Amino acid sequence: KTSVKPGEALIAKLPKGRGANIEIVFTDGQSLREIVEVPEGDAVRPLSRSSLERKFMNFAVPVVGKAGAEHVLSLVDGLEELKDVRELTRTLKGNGQQNPG
Repeated sequence: KTSVKPGEALIAKLPKGRGANIEIVFTDGQSLREIVEVPEGDAVRPLSRSSLERKFMNFAVPVVGKAGAEHVLSLVDGLEELKDVRELTRTLKGNGQQNPG
């Protein structure tokens, strides 16, 4: 069973609404709580390189396949030396189908 309630204390502390507070209460009465005042990926808490790559791969692989996604990362890493941006845009397009093999 899940319920969502605005946390007045968190809203007062973080008026821009970037934070989150989650509490899980188990049937035996025990509970776990986590408060994140600024989410990872925010301007003041940027993603690490590995987190950014993992997030990109999660979204890109279903569209362009693993090899295509790795190729995009390689092209972006060498963007300053890329002679024709169409190579990147073609790779991002993939074969136009979701979940390529």
